[in-house]
Amino acid sequence: MKKIIFGSTIILLSIFACDTLKKTSQPVQTRVDIETPRLAVLISIDQMQREYLDRFGEQFDAGFRRLLDEGAVFNNAHYQHAITGTAPGHATLSTGCHPAKHGIMGNNFFTPGSSEYKMAYAVTDTSTVLVGIDDTDKKIYGSSPFNLEVPALGDWLKAAHPDAKVYAVAFKDRSATLMGGKNADRAFWFNQPTTRMVSSSYYTSKFPDWTKYYVGKEIMKAPLEKGWQKLRPEEEYSASREDDFPYELGTQRTTFPHTLFSFMPPASTASYEARKGMLLWNSPLGDAYTLEFAKAIIENEKLGMDEIPDMLFVGCSVADKIGHQYGPYSQEVQDYYLRLDQYLGNFFAYLDERIGKENYYVALSADHGVVPIPEELVRRGIDAQRITSREYSVMIDSIEVRLQRALGLKNEFIKIANYQGFALDYAEAAGLGITEKDLQRKVANAVDTLPFVANVYLPEELLLTTSTKPDISFFRNNYRPDRGVEMKIRFVEYALVGGRANGTSHGTVYNYDTNVPVIFMGPQVKSRPFDQSAGVVDIAPTLARVLNLTIPGHVDGRPLDYIFNPAMKKEETKSGEK
Repeated sequence: MKKIIFGSTIILLSIFACDTLKKTSQPVQTRVDIETPRLAVLISIDQMQREYLDRFGEQFDAGFRRLLDEGAVFNNAHYQHAITGTAPGHATLSTGCHPAKHGIMGNNFFTPGSSEYKMAYAVTDTSTVLVGIDDTDKKIYGSSPFNLEVPALGDWLKAAHPDAKVYAVAFKDRSATLMGGKNADRAFWFNQPTTRMVSSSYYTSKFPDWTKYYVGKEIMKAPLEKGWQKLRPEEEYSASREDDFPYELGTQRTTFPHTLFSFMPPASTASYEARKGMLLWNSPLGDAYTLEFAKAIIENEKLGMDEIPDMLFVGCSVADKIGHQYGPYSQEVQDYYLRLDQYLGNFFAYLDERIGKENYYVALSADHGVVPIPEELVRRGIDAQRITSREYSVMIDSIEVRLQRALGLKNEFIKIANYQGFALDYAEAAGLGITEKDLQRKVANAVDTLPFVANVYLPEELLLTTSTKPDISFFRNNYRPDRGVEMKIRFVEYALVGGRANGTSHGTVYNYDTNVPVIFMGPQVKSRPFDQSAGVVDIAPTLARVLNLTIPGHVDGRPLDYIFNPAMKKEETKSGEK
């Protein structure tokens, strides 16, 4: 059996491509002078659809409500690359570039020329070790932005202001390291066994002692003991389906409440203390802890305390864990966002008091979206389907066997077949006079006959600009000959390919996955919705405008200057006043 690799399950859903974005008139871009703030904060909510702002909006009364009321809110902002995932999404957020340029092709990606045909994790750095917990085994590799090939927003800030502070925190190491960039002071991520935030030796400064006072199971002790209960009465969850839905996938029982005692086997056999780390990872309490730790960074590292601008990146990673298990129409997802609304409100109130409302800006977005669970779509009358990893593997094996017979090949040659596409071994075929292009075309033609496959894109099509295949621009933005599989694949809308028989995922070029929130809030930001099309690549250059930084010429995005009001002139001091 060949190596069929599914890094994470992938969702293929509703058609809506970057090159078919709704055309809206673009305002004339006029650069506005902005008073440099003391702190800029970029918040990424892992797997958040833009649609949640509408569906849950009437129930928001804290952080999201403030963003909607006081922020520039984009209704038509999208990712413009294929294979959306946590690692490429966070790299795009921080660099203003598509994966083809920043080099993070997926959470895991294949390097052509590798004889082992393995998918390497995007942020593993074998030259570093994990730091931040007692008695660390030095054989545990650390994580870093080593594979990131362009500077990130924090690096632009450091280049302009060497004394500026740049920090990042998230539960996921790939979120924190890729947002922080190459020269961050430090990125922190969650270590479940200890419930502490850790880091790696990539960051050369001493790991801060203050972190020992911010252990998750201690900071969140009381809520952990209580467990994840519904925030509101049952009748207020009408925006979601019933709580008990058989196609949800939970490490805990899939109905409320979710407590230290509701884990399913084998997790249920873990010790009481170990389950505290598990519950942090599987409930909104994890992101509550992340935001508390973000406050601790500001407080202990003195971000925003002087006239030199600082940068803080915050990743709410638990949103993705919950979304994968329960799906976007679950009561768990709705309750998560109602709780996050409260957490963000508390965080903004802290910034108001500690930094001053006129001294900071916030941008909020997501690394990708998600599709509803296919079985949920079917009962809503939508032609959706689920193809599990096992089913897909059997289909690809069958195709390979047929091609082996037709071409006279004895050995397996499809080495990687997953949601990203295909990597082939060309050695035996070359000995029979079959070129790489010929073998690729034969595989593509065979795979294209599968009813849930929309297109297979060949390297020659991805390199040339003349191909008219639908959505190919998305795949060009995620294609490099030196990184990633050589043949890309697009499944039909509403088809979930890979993974298990329940739960859901992401990774497509369709609207559910690409349309994410993009919101800016700050002293000179216009408080209103914007229907103009925008890209997630526009976030970093827009924040660069806020920080009065030079935007590198290689960046794919553009600053959204039209969202800013001119700076108000400071009133002259009245005569006799000091």
